[in-house]
Amino acid sequence: MPLVRREQTASGGPHGNVPSLSSQDMEQRRQAALALAGDGTALPRLAAALAVETAAPVREALLDAIAGIGTRAAALVLLPALRSDDAGVRNAALVALQTMPSVLPGLLPDLLIDGDSDVRVLAAELARALPPVEATGILCRMLEGETHANVCGAAMDVLAQVGTADALPCLQVVADRFAGDAFIGFAARTAMARIRG
Repeated sequence: MPLVRREQTASGGPHGNVPSLSSQDMEQRRQAALALAGDGTALPRLAAALAVETAAPVREALLDAIAGIGTRAAALVLLPALRSDDAGVRNAALVALQTMPSVLPGLLPDLLIDGDSDVRVLAAELARALPPVEATGILCRMLEGETHANVCGAAMDVLAQVGTADALPCLQVVADRFAGDAFIGFAARTAMARIRG
């Protein structure tokens, strides 16, 4: 039987049994991503693989592996996925970023004033992963200037779950600003009632 050259491993070495991120086999690529979970040195390779990967199970594994690294650099790799046209990609990136609460405070201020209202909605949802006091502060600061009803609704939904009493004045201001919007009025009243207990 002729010798068959072993494929380069995902870790870049010629030895070992880690499958390659560039394998033609989807399961091999998924296993390669799982094997690199949390490996900061592998971030450039994981990022490059994520940029071209089309198979949902592999994308999910790549996102999890990158999130497991837990650094700001890793989070920055995930952020572009929040703009994907694919709802599955956006949601998977959202879930991955929510597992990185230590880096979110440094990212959310810019995300919450992003020019894309859909990104701002997702950013509001990311705040759910923060401690209640921190989430309340950052969402209330955003709501002070937010004019898009859907974004305000998303932020108030999060505040209804994790907000502190400090959010009550802010919620009333938003309700007054959208006085003619039944949806916003309901969301504000619901959030305030839940916060008050």
